Amino acid sequence: MGEDLDRFKEHIPLLEYLQRHHWRGHRAGTGPEFVGLCPLHPETRPSFYVNTSKNLFFCHGCGRGGDLIRFVELFQHLSFRQSVDHLEQVLAALARSRSVSQLLAHSAAFYQLELHRHPEAAQYLERRGLHDSTLVEDLGLGYARGGNSAIFLAWAIRSITCCRWA
Repeated sequence: MGEDLDRFKEHIPLLEYLQRHHWRGHRAGTGPEFVGLCPLHPETRPSFYVNTSKNLFFCHGCGRGGDLIRFVELFQHLSFRQSVDHLEQVLAALARSRSVSQLLAHSAAFYQLELHRHPEAAQYLERRGLHDSTLVEDLGLGYARGGNSAIFLAWAIRSITCCRWA
C-alpha cells in the first residue's frame, strides 16, 4: 500500500491535480511555493499555499493541509480508501492519454519521414509555395503516399518484429 501511495504522489503532482481542477495560483516569491484562493472554502484573499518541492498544501484561512491524498479527501468529500481509488482512476487516465500521445507522435514522425523519402512530396510543397525546409519541419508536415495504408503496414511490421525478438 505504501508503494502505491508514493506512486500517486510521484506521478500526480499536487499542483498539476489542482490546475486540472481549475485552481489558479501564482508563484509566491522565488521559491517552490504557489499561492491562491483556497478551493476548500470561500474566501476573497489568497491563503492557500502549495509547496511543489514537498508536494504539500496548507491553507492559512481554514487551517487544513496535507498531501495529495488528503486534499482529495477534503475536496471530493471522500474517505481515505475512496480517495486512493479516485487517484488510481486519475493515474490510469493519465497513462492512457500518454499512450495515445505516444502513438500520435510516432505516427507524425512516420509521415514526416515519408515526406523526405518521396521526391514528389517535396515537389508538391514547392508548387504550393513552401520552400523553407525549417518551416515544413516546424509545422510538422508529412506525406501519406497512397493514403493511410502505409502506416498500418509499418505498424504491423514493427509489431511482428518486436514480438519475434522480444
